[in-house]
Amino acid sequence: MFKKILILVTLFMGILNALTLETSKATYNSSEKIIANFTQLQGDNENWIAIYPEASNNDWKNVIQWSWTNTKNGKHVFNAIPAGKYQVRIFYANSSKLEAHKSFTVKKDPNAQATILTVNKEKYKPSDKITVGFKNMSGDNKDWLAIYKVGSSNAWKNVIQWKWAKAINGAQTFDALPVGNYEVRAFFKNSYKLEATKKFSVLVQPKVTLKTTQNIYDISEKPVSIFTNLSGSENDWLAIYPAGSTNEWKNVIQWDWARKVNGSHVFKPLPAGNYEIRVFFNNSFNTEASKAFTVKRVPISSKIYEDAENRINPKWVRNSGRYNPIHYTGGGYNSRGALVLTTYWSKDANGYHNSSSYSLALNADASKKVLELDIGGLSNYNTAQGYRNGEMPHYNVSIWFSTLNGPRRITWDSFYNHNGITKPFLSNNGETINSPSPFEFVRGFGYASVFKWNHFKVNIESILQKFEPNNIVTSVDTFSATGGFLDNIKLSNR
Repeated sequence: MFKKILILVTLFMGILNALTLETSKATYNSSEKIIANFTQLQGDNENWIAIYPEASNNDWKNVIQWSWTNTKNGKHVFNAIPAGKYQVRIFYANSSKLEAHKSFTVKKDPNAQATILTVNKEKYKPSDKITVGFKNMSGDNKDWLAIYKVGSSNAWKNVIQWKWAKAINGAQTFDALPVGNYEVRAFFKNSYKLEATKKFSVLVQPKVTLKTTQNIYDISEKPVSIFTNLSGSENDWLAIYPAGSTNEWKNVIQWDWARKVNGSHVFKPLPAGNYEIRVFFNNSFNTEASKAFTVKRVPISSKIYEDAENRINPKWVRNSGRYNPIHYTGGGYNSRGALVLTTYWSKDANGYHNSSSYSLALNADASKKVLELDIGGLSNYNTAQGYRNGEMPHYNVSIWFSTLNGPRRITWDSFYNHNGITKPFLSNNGETINSPSPFEFVRGFGYASVFKWNHFKVNIESILQKFEPNNIVTSVDTFSATGGFLDNIKLSNR
């Protein structure tokens, strides 16, 4: 009798301690994660759980996903897998001896989206890496991506490069390729069944060009390089070397990263001498292009556009206002005459405003970027609006010019000074630089003396580069003003 009781107790305890394995559902859709619950595993830190195709044996090659169990009672969450019939299986002690299994089915999610491949650009240079984005892979750990020649079959012998996807949505980067036409292809579950494809091309590397804005710079000027067709690597770089020196780092005088495929770079002024700017790809010392230039003391040269000696420039245009430009013959700044541009101040519902505007086309190349003029100071002149002799109310002067990045304008106005604005600021989407005047423009009215002349001299490019360090002036186009007693308007090289 006691023996029978002992047998029954043993059987009962065995039932209580029996390993159980269940899935949270009998059927999943292909976008759902698989949850496996297990109890009463025998204690071993190398017990493991895996998903297999239902009809497959326990060979490792058939494992779809797996993990250590790490506990006696618990659960494991597997990533979503493609439609099919599967089993979750448990093994002890890192063996292939099956201890328990549970079958389940995965059906295609009716809302599942098509697999999509993208490339970061459709045309590459031979030095470019290829970044492939993917969406809606199956989630199987053997989903894979490969690059093939366009027109080739999916056979393994045609694979140029390949990688596991390792995610449902993500990206992989492939090495640079030779010139040719290619496509990246996506496959699920280590198969050769094509799920998606995306074509791209690798084109011949265009010839690198490198030039300077001048062949000769003054020792006060900043040398400027303009380059095209760099590789696009974040490690492309430019440097100034002594002419004829090797590319060794010890010979570098100045350098910086290019940061662009096409662009420009402004270097600091250099002592007198002969130099070369050189460009290199991807942090190498292999010269892709070079440009020689010279630095020396360059004599000042200027071109006068308005001196008002015998007449005023006939190219002046009155854009708005009541009064034409006037040639004053009673004297200017150390001269026989001056230019009078008359303001026209009036009041409307919005307050007072000056409607006068005058302009003079300069059409100057980039060799002369320093604007100079004299602003006075005609104590005996009475403007048409009946002010006292020599008085000139608020007005502004502007220079319009072209740059590598498009048209720009700088406007100087004493109105900013009167309102406590001490630094230039941008407007018009960055195309206009508004600046306080370097001295008082207004004559009379409690401001500057009607007898006073001032010399105005500014470097247009230096002001531009405070806001756009690597932009340069390519031409100086137009001078304009809304009033003023002016003389000796010119452009100089420094």
